[in-house]
Amino acid sequence: WAIDLAIVISGYRLMVRGPAYAHLGQGSLEGKTFVITGCNTGIGYETAKTLADAGATVVFACRSEDKALAAMKKIVEECAGQVQDEQLVFVPLDTSSFESVRRFAGLMEKTGHKPQTLILNAGVMLSNRSLSKDGLEMTMATNHFGHFLLVQQLLPGLLAAEGRGEKPRIVIVGSNMSYLHDRFDFRELEVVSGDEKAMQLYME
Repeated sequence: WAIDLAIVISGYRLMVRGPAYAHLGQGSLEGKTFVITGCNTGIGYETAKTLADAGATVVFACRSEDKALAAMKKIVEECAGQVQDEQLVFVPLDTSSFESVRRFAGLMEKTGHKPQTLILNAGVMLSNRSLSKDGLEMTMATNHFGHFLLVQQLLPGLLAAEGRGEKPRIVIVGSNMSYLHDRFDFRELEVVSGDEKAMQLYME
């Protein structure tokens, strides 16, 4: 039983902490453009920092301009000359709003940047039920429906990139907590309170 317990503990630690990755070490990403949703903090921020440090242009698709600009400034400072200001671009996006998603697609065209990779990172876990401007449960609107529409809006550009041989990618950032629940119940698409029920719905 001791061996079994050790395996369980090791698996749990890996699930919580995640694997350890070093900085990108294969070639330069100069000339590549990445769009990352919600990248002013957390995993999104670290992803943006690593990609920019490797030479990529990173589009900060975030709700708050102030927070995005602060994160961009911090990356430039932390990378000590490796990242230039022009590599980091802010374009406003609120994935809970279909109007904002469509506006973002139009603004992206005006910037002239042609992304090869779209990283769907933005997400929320709310303790109380609320609705988006489109009448959808806020967690589902932000984490899923908005991202689905974003992919549809940017897909023509990504397919064009594929035609140019640029190997476009769509990356979806998830949570290991999803492994703790094996079935999604469409009848329960609302968070009722800040208790374990809310956590269960988030895991689904």
